[in-house]
Amino acid sequence: MFVKHWMVKDPVTILANEPLDRAFQMMKEKGISRLPVVNHQNHVIGMLTKGDCLRVSPSPASTLSKQEANYLLGKLKVSEVMSPKILSTNPNDHLEDVAVIMKKYKIEGLPVVESGKLVGIITKSDIFDAFMDIMGAGSNGTRLILESEDQCGVLSDVSQLFKKREIVIDSVAKIHRNEHHKVYLLLRYTATLDKQEALLKELEEHGYRLDAVMI
Repeated sequence: MFVKHWMVKDPVTILANEPLDRAFQMMKEKGISRLPVVNHQNHVIGMLTKGDCLRVSPSPASTLSKQEANYLLGKLKVSEVMSPKILSTNPNDHLEDVAVIMKKYKIEGLPVVESGKLVGIITKSDIFDAFMDIMGAGSNGTRLILESEDQCGVLSDVSQLFKKREIVIDSVAKIHRNEHHKVYLLLRYTATLDKQEALLKELEEHGYRLDAVMI
């Protein structure tokens, strides 16, 4: 899967010379936790998060009034608080590669840049949505987990058994457990009761252990 299929296009942005209180207010109004900081050519020059804003905000234990606190935030510019050194990704990068980068550097989101200009943003939430789509979460039908030896042709063999019973596989995921030389196939599908019974019986006859069946 590619970043372009899951990124948020044309994200909300802010200029570096804007007051910090405006950026904080924008994030609260839009329900977002980060803002790409751009220049007038829409080139990304930094990233501002809600955490950055809170870090420089007066403590709740402060004796400052709300008006005084807002005044102090208004005196700060986005450029003074933002992270200027940021990683970015491209619309045609693979989503799993972006996930690895986010995990490695412990970041929550990346600006998506094409030809030097911002075209989107991809966050952990977007990657989570992609994962749920792959796993078929929330879909109707049957979820079946098969356990098998990790060897060539397993997925092809299982697919042929589904085809034989004229059952369409809605989603499939393959999970390796190399330490035990096992592989687990998670499949989602919809089938009539008689077709399902025949399928499960044939899968067992082919040596697959039915780890779980949920309807």
